[in-house]
Order: sequence, then C-alpha cells, then structure tokens
Amino acid sequence: MLSENTIQVEVNVFNRFHTRWKISADKVLWIWAAAMAIGLLAFYIIIRGFPVGDTTLVFEQWWEDELDRSVLEKIVEDFETENPGIKVRLEKNSMAGIRSALEADADITTKRKKRQADADIYSLEGAWIDGVEGALVPMEKYGSRSLSVITFINPLFYNIALLEASGFDRPPKSQAEFLAYAQAITKPEQFGAIFALDAENPHGVSRYLLSWIWSAGLPQSGPDSISRALEKFNFNSKEVTETLSFLSRLKPYLHPRPFETGEEEKLALFTEGKAGMMIGSVSDVKKIREKMQDGFGITTIPGPASYVGKPVFALSGWYVGVGAGSKNQKEAEIFIAFLLERASDLALASFAVPGSGSRNSELMKTDPHYAKAFEMYDAGEMVREVYGSGRTVKLNAVIYEETRRMLDGARSPEDTAAAIQSRWENGG
Repeated sequence: MLSENTIQVEVNVFNRFHTRWKISADKVLWIWAAAMAIGLLAFYIIIRGFPVGDTTLVFEQWWEDELDRSVLEKIVEDFETENPGIKVRLEKNSMAGIRSALEADADITTKRKKRQADADIYSLEGAWIDGVEGALVPMEKYGSRSLSVITFINPLFYNIALLEASGFDRPPKSQAEFLAYAQAITKPEQFGAIFALDAENPHGVSRYLLSWIWSAGLPQSGPDSISRALEKFNFNSKEVTETLSFLSRLKPYLHPRPFETGEEEKLALFTEGKAGMMIGSVSDVKKIREKMQDGFGITTIPGPASYVGKPVFALSGWYVGVGAGSKNQKEAEIFIAFLLERASDLALASFAVPGSGSRNSELMKTDPHYAKAFEMYDAGEMVREVYGSGRTVKLNAVIYEETRRMLDGARSPEDTAAAIQSRWENGG
C-alpha cells in the first residue's frame, strides 16, 4: 500500500509535468485521435499499397504507337470527366514486354511474392491469350478472360509498279497465279513475296501459314466456332496438302530468311520495293502509304483455282483483360466498358477494318483502300486467330515446326501434313 508521502510525491511530479507541458484533456484526446489515424493509414497502405483518395488504374499497352497522336489520351480524359474518382495512367510497353511479363505471371512455378505483372489492365493479342490466361482475372459475365475491342482483316498487299514491270495489270487470283507472279518478279535483290515467320512474331503462324489454308476454304466455320472446328480439322485433307505443296514451291521466290524476319523488317522491305507481295494487317495501310502513297493495293488472299467459295481472311484483333494482381477490378471493368463504347474512335485512328463493326461514311467515299477493305470484309468469311481451345498454343508450335522442316527441304508436303495431323491428335 502506498504511503501518504509517496502519493504526495507522485502528485507533485504530475503537477510539475502538467505545468511544464500544459496538456489539456482536449489536447490529449486530439493526440490520441491523431495517433489512431496514423495507425489506420499505415494499415491501409500495408494492405492496399496506396493512400485514401482517387483510384488510379494502370493501363499497360502498346497501342499508342499504332494510333494517331493523343487518341488514347483523349479517351482517358473523357473517361475521367465522366467518372470522377477514377484516374487512368497509361503505361506504354512493347507487345513482347507485356507478353513476357504475363506469361511469367501465369506460370505458377515462376511466381514470387511480387507478381511479375502488376498493372490493372493490359492490352492483349489474340495469338497469345491462351498462354497468359492464368495472369488475368476471369470475366465470367463476358464469358472469357479478355474482350475484343477492335478487329483487323489480314489481306494481301501488292506493289503495283513491280507487278506492272513484270507484265501484270491486276493482282493474282489463285495460288497458281501467285506462284507465277512471284517467279516473274524475282530477280537479284528483289523477290516475289515476303513472310515474317520470326519465332517471336505472334502472328507468324496465323498470318503466313494458316491464311493460305483458310483461303483454300477450310474451315468455313465462322470466328466463334474456330476452336471446335479445329478439334475435327483434317490436316491430311487434299486442300491442306495442296496448299503446303504451293508453299514449298513458293520458297525460292520468297525473300531470304523468312524464319528470321519480323513484322517491322517485312514492312520496310516491302515499302523499299524488295518484295512484290506480302500478307499483313489492314492497319499496315497507314504505314505503307507514308512511303508509297498510292503505289500499292490490297486484295484477297488467293485460294486454289478450284475453290469457288467466299474468300476467307484471318481476323486479328486488339483485346484487353484485367490483371490478376489488380486491386481495382471493379473500376477496371468500368474503364473497359467505356473503352468498348469508344471502339469506333480506336478503329478509325488505327485503320481497323472491320474495327468495331461501324464504318466511316466519308472515308468510304474518299479512301480507296478503306473502301476496298470493307468490300472484302463484306464479301468474305472471317476466321479469328487460332486460340481459345486450351491446346492451340501447342498447335501453333506444331504447325510452325513442321512447316519449317518442309520449307528447309527436310520433308515433303505430304509428310508434313501427316506429321501435323499425328502430333495434333496426340496432343502436340
């Protein structure tokens, strides 16, 4: 028990303390409240990584390089005006950089405490969606992990002057004519056609190999059933074997190193007049026109002379998905919905056909390439990039490897078709 002297001493100590610091009950309460607020803020930062305030979405994309200046910035500005409290920060990365980060994040064996990919929204390519789905949030309401924003047909481009100099006044209408044109155009430092089959090119198989198979009329199943069609696809069919034979005979007239050539090099060589024909995205019209003006044309990809059906195009696209590491998934979906509403702006700025499905009436009258692209789209069948079945990453690899063996002279077209079919049926 404390003595009276002890109590008096403690009272005196308290009185001296109180006198020195002059702390009132109100100030003590204020200090306590401030300490609690600081503690709560620290806790929030630890679990959320960002202080209280506007939500900031990070949109990592490569689209800025493909669009007219400030198109994306204007869309973001309009979105932020309509959605106070949500900010969007655009971060530009290469397609390869985004793909690499998402693939690492999707592979559970490479995951660490810090995710490899940490943006809220990513631009995606259909050709590699299957390989990164584990890094994306399932979007059940849309039936997928990614959404198509705009789409592009992949037509045949031809150099008008080179064709005319070789005696042709129109583009080829069949594979046999294409072969004859390529042979006639080829001379030292000039080749009939160019492929961009670099292993890192996500469009390589779809654009430069499968496009020729689709042009033979297989399969005519529409973009939504491509995966189901592939499950029953017969690579041993007459049409596929004949198309592989056509590609094998075309090899001497292709620009050298097709398996080391990427998209940018292909475009440069075509615009320099080093190759007479190429397959590309319709969006390439903008880039080619800067150097060639109207010295080129676009047309359908030729099929066999015996094929009388509709022309078939590989259809590529720009997609978006929400990162699995995003803490702002609801806000990300709000922005994606807004992005889809503005898809026509993106399509117009990137020369996308069919784009968002709408077309610019003024360009239909004044731009012959734009009008021709929609004419081909209206007349043709569309096949999306081969993805969505869960096995298509392996399928693309099988087609790539076996076709390369054939073009390197190690295997006949018939054996190539049989090898693709065998490996496809046995899971790659």
